[in-house]
Amino acid sequence: MVESETGATYDEDVFAILITNNDLGDIFKNRWQLFTKKIPDVDSLQDKVILASHPSINQSDYKLKNLCIRKFSYKEEKLKVGMFEEVQKILALETTDSSNPSINIYENLNEFKVIGVQL
Repeated sequence: MVESETGATYDEDVFAILITNNDLGDIFKNRWQLFTKKIPDVDSLQDKVILASHPSINQSDYKLKNLCIRKFSYKEEKLKVGMFEEVQKILALETTDSSNPSINIYENLNEFKVIGVQL
C-alpha cells in the first residue's frame, strides 16, 4: 500500500492520469482519474474505460504515440469470404458520449495492450 499526501492509501498497482480531453465526457475533462494495472480477462473489460496502446491508434491528446483512454468493447462479426464464413474479431475504443468516431482495430490484435483500467 502507498499513502498519498492526503493520507489516502492505494494499492501499488493504482496510478492516476489527468484526462485532458472530453472523450470521457465534459465532467472528467481536466480531472485526475485512478486506473489499476491489474487487467481482468477480455469479457470483464467490456464497456470499461481503459488506457490502451496499439500501433493503429494515431490520435492522442497525451503526447505519447499510440495511446488513448476510451471505453473498450469487443465483438466478433461473420464475414462471407468466397464460399466460407470467417469470424473477424473487432476491438472498438469509443468515447463515452460518442462525440468522436470510434477507433476500430481489426489487425495485429496481438499488439493491442491494455495498460490500465479505470477504477
